[in-house]
Amino acid sequence: MWAIEQDELSKRVVPGQDPARRDTGQDVFVPWVLATQKPKRQGQMTTKKDLSAVEGIMEFQSVGEPSQVFNRYYHMFSKGELYELTTTAAQELGLAIGNESDISDDQGVEVVQCGWERSNYYIEIRRWRR
Repeated sequence: MWAIEQDELSKRVVPGQDPARRDTGQDVFVPWVLATQKPKRQGQMTTKKDLSAVEGIMEFQSVGEPSQVFNRYYHMFSKGELYELTTTAAQELGLAIGNESDISDDQGVEVVQCGWERSNYYIEIRRWRR
């Protein structure tokens, strides 16, 4: 999930983000450019990386027409927000939170890992049942 906290390698700019307020997530629209494309002809495949087209994957090339721009909705997560959302959802489903050996409930989820990497938050959970 995209993070409000972006590293120095990120190309993302969080529109209207107040740097002093990083404690809550933010809903934003991010431009997505859809280049006008047409399928390549089989005779145009000249490099090794074009081999995927031979294997049944359609390759595309730009035709030089103006690109369309669409706004995509994204929620930029703040620190701790993804963890909180995930554990709250599990509890709402009647699942215990924690290691199976430490909890007496019949079913639950264990947070295996969560963190921030390259301007994105991630969480890995494991569901368990007795």
